[in-house]
Amino acid sequence: MQHLLTQIPKKKQQAAANVVHQRAVFQLVDNRSQSFNPSGLFQNTAKNTTVQRQVIQFVKTKYGDSGKLARERFKRGGGKRVKGIDFKKWKRGREAQHLIPAQVCRDYGIPKSWANSAVNGMMLPSGRRNTNHLRIKRLDKGKMHHIKGGGSHPNYNKYAFGLAKQHKWRKGKVTRAQFDKLTNTLRKKNRPKRTGKAKGYIDDLR
Repeated sequence: MQHLLTQIPKKKQQAAANVVHQRAVFQLVDNRSQSFNPSGLFQNTAKNTTVQRQVIQFVKTKYGDSGKLARERFKRGGGKRVKGIDFKKWKRGREAQHLIPAQVCRDYGIPKSWANSAVNGMMLPSGRRNTNHLRIKRLDKGKMHHIKGGGSHPNYNKYAFGLAKQHKWRKGKVTRAQFDKLTNTLRKKNRPKRTGKAKGYIDDLR
């Protein structure tokens, strides 16, 4: 090996030594904290608004599925064959109400299949002025309106939590009989009358 090196000109030997030296000091730098900084991710700036929206979409989990609930209610009543109307028109201006709210179901460990089943649903007239006038009013006799103005019904959720406690629910140990009993109770609360126009909001239940 030494004999071969002596045959290489000194300038080339020096160049080779420099390359070896440069490789020896080469380091991998972890700059991920600079290129992906969680602390700055959710700052409301024009630059990262799109990223923020995408991340929120990825981490969001869905427990209560109002779309599925509405279709389960539609099918339970016989669907288009019995109702004589398609799903889109039947649902227009009305919203699927989880009688036992998804928040309560999740907290007590209720299976999603129960939470989004027809037995836990009722179609209520929308409380939103821009949609509730579109509905077929004859389908909503004696019912209450769903949501007053925002995107949720926090007072109704509290009310349902209180009823679950009264019915002696225990987290992770709610039977199907207990579940069905509470849905029946809340069905009557959401539809206090069998006749008359829709009146009041579920957030007003006490």
